[in-house]
Amino acid sequence: MTNALFNLTGGVEIPQYCIPNPVPSLDDSGFKRCYYLFVPPCTSGPTPLVMDMHGSQSCPLFNAYYNRWIETAINNCFAVFFPVGVIDPKVADWPCFSFEGGSTVGIFQTKDCCCYKNGRSVNPSKTRDLVVIDRMIYDIYENERIARLSEIQKESHNATTTALISSSTTLFNASKTKELASLDASRIYLAGHSNGCIGALAVGSHLSSMVAAVCCHAGGNIMPIPRYYQPIPVMLVNGMKDDRIWYQHAQRTYNAFARVNQCQNETSRQIRSNGTIDAVKYTYYNCSNDANVSLLLLNESGHIPYFYGFEITEDAETTTMDTTEMAWQFCSQYW
Repeated sequence: MTNALFNLTGGVEIPQYCIPNPVPSLDDSGFKRCYYLFVPPCTSGPTPLVMDMHGSQSCPLFNAYYNRWIETAINNCFAVFFPVGVIDPKVADWPCFSFEGGSTVGIFQTKDCCCYKNGRSVNPSKTRDLVVIDRMIYDIYENERIARLSEIQKESHNATTTALISSSTTLFNASKTKELASLDASRIYLAGHSNGCIGALAVGSHLSSMVAAVCCHAGGNIMPIPRYYQPIPVMLVNGMKDDRIWYQHAQRTYNAFARVNQCQNETSRQIRSNGTIDAVKYTYYNCSNDANVSLLLLNESGHIPYFYGFEITEDAETTTMDTTEMAWQFCSQYW
C-alpha cells in the first residue's frame, strides 16, 4: 500500500496501489499504473468487485463524485476499484485510457480512442490499457487486497466494540465479528463513464472469460469483438441529447452485442413520471449464456446521465433516476 490517499463520502480514506507499467520505457521513467480500492465495512466472505473507469480529462476522485459508485457499494456491500488512466505528460496531454478502433459501426469504422498528444491520437500500444486492467485485477486477487482491507476494518471494529463495552453497563458478545471479505472471482463487473465506458466494453469483450457483466454510461464499443469472446451481459446507459458520444453509437453497440450474444428476442419498456416519458429501456433476451443486453435511453439527458451529475450538454437535464443503482441491479444478477 502506498501513502497516496483520496477522500470521499465524508472523509473515507481510500488506499492507492500501483503495478509496474507494462510499457518498459514508461516504467523506467517512474510512471507506474495505479488504482484505488474501496472495501466498505459491510462486506463479508466472497465479495463482488466493480471496476469503475473514469472519463478522458478526468480522474477517479471527480468521477466518483457524480457517479456515486462508492455510495452504491456501501448500500450493497461490494468492493469497487478505480483505475487511473495514463498520466505521463510525455504520452498524453491529459489523463485518459487508449483503445484500438477498427470496429465497423454502420458504414463507419471506429478510430483509436481516447488519448491525444499535441492534437494527435495516441497509439494504444503506448498505454497497453487492456494489459493494465488485467494486471490490476490480478494484483487485487493475487495479493488478497480485499481481505487485507477487510482485516484492517475488522480490527477497527473490534477496537470500537471494546471501547463501547468498557463505557457501558450493557454486556454483549464482542466476539461476533464478521468473516473477512475476499474477492469473488466469479463476480467481477465493469463500469465506466464516457472514455471509461469505451474501456469497460473493450476490457469486457477481450477478457470475457473473467468478467461477469458490463454496465456503463455514455459510451459505446470501438474495438472489434474477438473470436474468442464468450457472451457476457451488457447494459448501456446513454442520454439522447449527448453531443459527445451520440446515442446512435450506443444503439449500434447494443445491437452488435445482441448479435454476438445470439439473442433471440427483444422487448422495450417506457419509464414515465408525471405523465411524461423519461426514458425507454430496451432489452434483448433469450441469449447465449443468459447474456442479456440492455440499453437505457434517457430522453432529456446529455453526456452525464447520472442522478448526482451535472449536465454539460446544452439543453440537457440531469436525470431523476439513479442510473448507477439501476446499473448495479442489472450487473449483480449475473455471475
